[in-house]
Amino acid sequence: MNTGKRVFGLSIALLLGAIGVLGLRTAVSLATTPTHTPGSVIISEVAWGGTAASTADEWIELHNPTTQTISLAGWTLQGANLNIALSGNIPAEGFFLLERTDDATVSDIPADQIYTGALGNGGEILTLRDDGAQVIDTANGEGGGWNGGSGTPTFFSMERTAPTAADLPANWQSNDGVTRNGLDASGNPLNGTPKQPNRGWVFVPPVPLADVGVAKSGPATAVPSDTIAYELTLSNNGQITAANVLLTDTLPTNMVYVADNSGWIATQTGQQISWAVGDVPTATQHTFFLTVTIGATATGHAD
Repeated sequence: MNTGKRVFGLSIALLLGAIGVLGLRTAVSLATTPTHTPGSVIISEVAWGGTAASTADEWIELHNPTTQTISLAGWTLQGANLNIALSGNIPAEGFFLLERTDDATVSDIPADQIYTGALGNGGEILTLRDDGAQVIDTANGEGGGWNGGSGTPTFFSMERTAPTAADLPANWQSNDGVTRNGLDASGNPLNGTPKQPNRGWVFVPPVPLADVGVAKSGPATAVPSDTIAYELTLSNNGQITAANVLLTDTLPTNMVYVADNSGWIATQTGQQISWAVGDVPTATQHTFFLTVTIGATATGHAD
């Protein structure tokens, strides 16, 4: 009888399935796929009147008020005569500058993306959608004239009053000509704040966090009574030390803990192995091997 046949199969689904079949669990958060929620990116500023250099030199600014970088791949920004397929990333608590036609619109600040299409001076609704076509934000969402900003001769941008402010007429303002930065194509100061906080915005510094993760790998196949070793790597890619970390791994039935070389004290309760890791400093990782024996009657197959 070939006890190593694939029917038994302790392969990737069982041996490498650290989070699934093998039930690897830790007392710290692992990375998850981000979910876009309304307001996770906002339309923060609209220079619909252009600049003193050219009324065609319009620009739009997006802002990410979250603490995570967000990919804009597959996102769109649309208006009456505007259909921009966005690309690139917008950093955590950062800005994304869209310049019309070329990168000279805001001459001293590189654009994150160039677009074509014009904004109507009489006002229009701008709609920001994510890669699932979900509406994430709007500007001038009630329609009608713009809720701030101006054309000639001042060319004030229309600014959102706060990063968390809803798209309501009262939550937009015109740039005051004092809180401003950037130059137009002719070198004139812009009456706006491209890639900078708008007038009145107050930023609370983000709280630094630990970011602890676990990776686990092992042999692709095994047979009953085999002794095998898993490689586990615990890391902290966060900004601060992770304190009092507890690492746990729950072994499947018919798998017996033998030893590990982690250097931490292992405690076994049933099939669960726990290590009191203690503090994990930032920018560090710790790799060790966990040795187990597969029971003589164990069975399994790849999913």
